[in-house]
Amino acid sequence: MSGKEAALVGQLLEKTVMKAIPWEATAQFDHFGATVSNVTFTISRYDETYTLEMRDSQYREMLRINSEASRELRSNLAQLYDAARDSALRVDETIDSILDDLRKVS
Repeated sequence: MSGKEAALVGQLLEKTVMKAIPWEATAQFDHFGATVSNVTFTISRYDETYTLEMRDSQYREMLRINSEASRELRSNLAQLYDAARDSALRVDETIDSILDDLRKVS
């Protein structure tokens, strides 16, 4: 994996954690997508393998990064997957709503 690819994964992770990139669930289970600069990213998990795909506006694959490349990459892709899933499923918002409801219960 090149330095640019590692930087891309790092920036996607950082911006996702900051909630600057909204991710959405896709039709496929355990796949989440986001669009940045007219490029679509999909992060997916199959068993313990994570894959990040980058596709252009015509849905041609431009880049595929697999977590089997290195331990550091696996960690970053796993974190990106978790952050993308949380974003798509609105986990924080759901927890906040439940906490508000629980505070109202006497």
